[in-house]
Amino acid sequence: MKRHGHLMEQLCQYGHLYRSFKKAFKGSGHTRESQAFYFALENRLINLSEKLAAGTYYPGPYRYFYIHEPKKRKISVASFEDRVVHHAVVGLLEPIYEACFIYDSYATRKGKGTQAAVRRAQYFLRHKPWFFKADIKQYFAHIDHQILMTLIQRKVKDGAFLNLVERLISNGGIHGKGLPIGNLTSQFFANVYLNHLDYYVKQTLKSTAYVRYMDDFVLFYQDKLQFISSYYHD
Repeated sequence: MKRHGHLMEQLCQYGHLYRSFKKAFKGSGHTRESQAFYFALENRLINLSEKLAAGTYYPGPYRYFYIHEPKKRKISVASFEDRVVHHAVVGLLEPIYEACFIYDSYATRKGKGTQAAVRRAQYFLRHKPWFFKADIKQYFAHIDHQILMTLIQRKVKDGAFLNLVERLISNGGIHGKGLPIGNLTSQFFANVYLNHLDYYVKQTLKSTAYVRYMDDFVLFYQDKLQFISSYYHD
């Protein structure tokens, strides 16, 4: 299995941080905080690059609010500078993991999304009307940091970059578990965490009709016999 190095060097490059700033700024709603960052953009990015290179960057505290869609969820909002770092980290990891993510994983991926997942599920239903649908209870709150870091270390060998990733993962967790809902990094790492579930379903359960959107997933079956035999797979 190939492991990737020299990621921290790429992360600290001004051009990469500038592209990450533009992505973060586009989704910021142009708040007072993001506008202040923009006002002193060059100095802020140079300072951020220096902190990252020296290993002195630490993510700050979150602010929180709640939504009901339909169940109550606690949303964590990182500082704007931290969101720039989130985009910078994901921007380097995304092409590495896109090469190993399965086709039918649809959450927070370019060219995917909810509508594509629905269309794929409808396609499978037309051919395989039996299905098993499930989700993972309180998924984000129970993601184990050590397991997640072990999975990332299988793809990344840059020690400084791994230290940064560990700081991002541990920020906001409790007793070594949990990723804050609302972060780009949380969404990305949550996909990494369940990538092995995808391969278990495809390779061990031999499912040819499977759709996952974050922690919601569906397996489709041709008939009742196939459903029962797969459900009680040894």
